[in-house]
Amino acid sequence: MLAREIPGAIEAGRRAIELAERFGQDEQLSRALNAVGSAQWFSDPDQAPLTLGRSLEVARENGNDQLVAIAMSNLGSGPARSGATPSPTTGCAKLSRGAPSATSTPTGATRRLGSRAATSSRDAGLRRERRWRAWRPSAW
Repeated sequence: MLAREIPGAIEAGRRAIELAERFGQDEQLSRALNAVGSAQWFSDPDQAPLTLGRSLEVARENGNDQLVAIAMSNLGSGPARSGATPSPTTGCAKLSRGAPSATSTPTGATRRLGSRAATSSRDAGLRRERRWRAWRPSAW
């Protein structure tokens, strides 16, 4: 994944998930889910928080604080690294224990967050398109 071979990283990670589930290796399952979820920020940003959320759940269930911290770190930093904007329905706030979702608390600040998240979701496709146009090799 660090070499940005995203499809290969996701494929290898999914195989690792299958093996970890088959052999009951919860630590390796959490690590594999974390790797796949981190790669998904670049290819499928709506799925990434769900995969990382599952990694977080597995780590919490097994009391592995290190893997909990890694999953939470990738949930928080993934959108910034990939330029993705999580949608309000799958956003990181819903996956963090104790953190309110954009619509659960009727405060003005939360309502503003919800509308900002909705606006960001509409504009996310345009931002990705602009980044792609600026990055693509023919522009060099």
